[in-house]
Amino acid sequence: MSESPPPAAPAREEPGRTTIARELGGNLPCARCRYNLKGLSIRAVCPECGLPVRATVLAVVDPKAHELRPVRYPWVVAAGIICWSFGALGAAIWTWVFSIVELTGASRPLGWVTLGPVLLAGVSGLGAMVLIRPHAGGVSTPGSRAAMLGVLAYIPLLAVLYYIHTIVDPVGIVAYGPKASSDAGRLLSRLFAALCIAAITLALRPNARMLAARSFLMRSGRTDRQTLRALASVLILCVLGDSLRLGAMQLEGGAAQLADQVAQLLVLLGSVLLTGGLVGVCSDCARLVGVIVEPPLSVLDVLGTVEPQRGAKES
Repeated sequence: MSESPPPAAPAREEPGRTTIARELGGNLPCARCRYNLKGLSIRAVCPECGLPVRATVLAVVDPKAHELRPVRYPWVVAAGIICWSFGALGAAIWTWVFSIVELTGASRPLGWVTLGPVLLAGVSGLGAMVLIRPHAGGVSTPGSRAAMLGVLAYIPLLAVLYYIHTIVDPVGIVAYGPKASSDAGRLLSRLFAALCIAAITLALRPNARMLAARSFLMRSGRTDRQTLRALASVLILCVLGDSLRLGAMQLEGGAAQLADQVAQLLVLLGSVLLTGGLVGVCSDCARLVGVIVEPPLSVLDVLGTVEPQRGAKES
């Protein structure tokens, strides 16, 4: 007589099925039309534009949202990174204006206008202070100590920028172009300024990357991101160019002229890349403002508290 087969185990609900079918328990603006999807099923579609609710969930939910440390003063940090990035870009653009004026042969503006790059660099330095310890309850870390050194490096940078733009350049020295005249003091000052900018960039990088990690798009590589290390590396071209110009001062005739022209091209290329990198940094910081002010949503934020399923006890 054959043995009867063992009784079949009771059917168990697939893990997550109730969670997937449940209604949204938290506010969730539609990714297309911003209609509040609260109360709808994840399997539904937006009643306003027809976008599937699950598409919005995938677009806005950050799987590491609950792991991110809270920001102490969100609006202060957001304003700080905007001042830090846009102040640096403004100083670069203002310097470009001075260079273009020189190339056109027009007289260089005097007075308070010469303080433009210095003032904007100062705004950048003030904004950088939020990177020292941006998160709530944070203790002193290598990143915060490095950021402190980066903020302090703004002091010699502002001093050398003041020297270049208000003392050296207003006397009529043409730094670049066909009629350029090399000035050892100015070149050494530019070299020092480039080193200060590189030190600031690398010192602020750890905590800036920590803030950038709050954005799921940046963390997952789904959007372009300008790295601060690449920004610092382009300064090598400016340093090489100014160093070559200093060396060309020891040469004579055609060799000196050729070396000076090559050096100016290196400085031009480095300056263009640096300005483009600052534009990218400003774009990244603008993206981060919303993430800092309004923390990303987690699955629990969207679904609410998950209730235990009935009849799902382990046998």
